[in-house]
Amino acid sequence: MLMYENSFSEKILMSHFSDDFFVNRHFPLSGGIELMSKCNLHCVHCYEESCRHKKNISSYKIKAIIDELTELGTLSLFLTGGEAMLRSDFDDIYRYIRQKGILVSVLSNGTTITHEKIKLFQEYPLVEMSISIYGASEETYRRTCKVNGAYEKLIEGMELLHENGIPFNLKTVLMDTNVEDLEEMRNIAKKYNVGFKIFTNIRPMNNGNSLPKLHMLPIQKIIELEMEDPIISNFYRNIDNYKSKWKSRKDADYKYICRIASNGFVIANDGMMYGCIRERLHGYDLNKGTVKDAWTNHFVNTYIDSKLNESSKCRKCEYMKYCDYCPAQFELETGSVNKPPKDFCMLAKMRKEIFGGGQSREI
Repeated sequence: MLMYENSFSEKILMSHFSDDFFVNRHFPLSGGIELMSKCNLHCVHCYEESCRHKKNISSYKIKAIIDELTELGTLSLFLTGGEAMLRSDFDDIYRYIRQKGILVSVLSNGTTITHEKIKLFQEYPLVEMSISIYGASEETYRRTCKVNGAYEKLIEGMELLHENGIPFNLKTVLMDTNVEDLEEMRNIAKKYNVGFKIFTNIRPMNNGNSLPKLHMLPIQKIIELEMEDPIISNFYRNIDNYKSKWKSRKDADYKYICRIASNGFVIANDGMMYGCIRERLHGYDLNKGTVKDAWTNHFVNTYIDSKLNESSKCRKCEYMKYCDYCPAQFELETGSVNKPPKDFCMLAKMRKEIFGGGQSREI
């Protein structure tokens, strides 16, 4: 299961365009801004933990970036962190983006929602708040997030959103510290009648440190969860009918065969602009240049037109269609786009054995 999730606002926009539209066009439709790296939790799986020391770009700089994005045609943004709403000028930045007519989703751990934030979202409606939930008890939260009282604050935050009609959904990363709470987390989502998504991929830290992956579930457990999910199991069982819109890029040996930098981007709290939330090695420094230069030159050369320097074993692998293939994570974690972490390979092989009937398929 992929860790990255499109924002709800991006999904709305994407529903109005065909797949070919995104393959053949390069424009900054939707992206994300990490307002700060600071967080009030210290989750054991967090990929931002290595970046807490980085200085945030100023509110003035963020507004200048928003002005550029507006001119380039950006229609939606997600705001994240760290914990974005801890930033003292969050309200001012959020209000500025909405006044520009850009759709906004907010990613949060749900513990920083206040009556003041509710008033802000009522005055300037957001598309949706996506809340990460990491358990269904204080004990699980202490084990996973390393703080006291976080679960109680989460419940208080969800109650505020629910009572005031602010749309939100829940998502979780399942790992060894919280997997036993899965059914209770599902029941919480049912209580509020909101969406609930499960992710099992744990990323390394943004500096490549793989310590968070020590908490990854066993491969067999991940497969069991996928088998229990009708959407995921149906996808893999019928994968022959899935026509990959990225096949032409794979056949031409492009480094990236996904939507990285095609229509999306992420701007880190220090002003570095990347092609996606997983890619952290080849960014563009907006403190020294413009969004337009990043998008029209750096992104094209670094992401869109970049090709593999050597033949990729992954591209020829019989299990690739079942793999969460991500050269950005491969390079960050192992130092090479052609050296996938072992868990990716093990998952792909087992998926084929379980869902594929032993038949080799081409992506």
